[in-house]
Amino acid sequence: MTDIILDVQNMSKRYGAFAANTDISVSVGRGTIHGVIGPNGAGKTTFFNCLAGKVRTTSGSALLDGRDILRLPQHARPGLGIGRSFQVTSLFPELTVLENLRLAGQALHPSSGFVFWHHVHNSGPDVENAGSVISRIGLRAAPDTLVGELSHGEQRLLEVGMALMARPKLLLLDEPTSGMGIDDVPNMTNLLRSLRGECTVLLIEHNIQLVVDVCDRITVLQSGRVICEGTPAEVSENEAVKTAYLGEGF
Repeated sequence: MTDIILDVQNMSKRYGAFAANTDISVSVGRGTIHGVIGPNGAGKTTFFNCLAGKVRTTSGSALLDGRDILRLPQHARPGLGIGRSFQVTSLFPELTVLENLRLAGQALHPSSGFVFWHHVHNSGPDVENAGSVISRIGLRAAPDTLVGELSHGEQRLLEVGMALMARPKLLLLDEPTSGMGIDDVPNMTNLLRSLRGECTVLLIEHNIQLVVDVCDRITVLQSGRVICEGTPAEVSENEAVKTAYLGEGF
């Protein structure tokens, strides 16, 4: 039996009469890459926002290693091993690659990491970890390169790197190839493949070929509900999924 790291049961999010998510149940195996796909407006980002704590759920549970995270505040969840990247890049373009990564590392221990009257040292565990992450994500830019000078594809890789600074056991990636040129996608694909076994990845992505290539299992949402879950081969043959994606190239 697969070791389950994240077990979501009957999770719903309502805004008045509107149901963004309805009774979503998903089980994510440890060390796997699990894709979440669906047409625009299917409720995918709401699902991620609930797991990350950005919005409060209406009902349901989400157990991370047996602990229900849905009642915890957003700031408490990274400490439990949840990392996240966003659909729109959330970097500091006026800072260097190293500084962006170091800030991500310092955020895990704010009481000691954000003491603004102390001198900033160019050594220490955050800097050492940043160097490892730069190599890990395959970023060719020098550590002292301003992030605003990076290509969009390089910025997307760096954002995954910032999430990796927390050494997460569960990594939430919201459309990591969004806005990428076709030549940049293979770099992200290779990075995602390399993460298998290092941490568990829960991935929202519109690039269906990437999802099929890298994911162990896929959950399909439509109108805020799960309509299918299975291996890439099982999902690609599901008639409900084909109907949901008519006109979207599935």
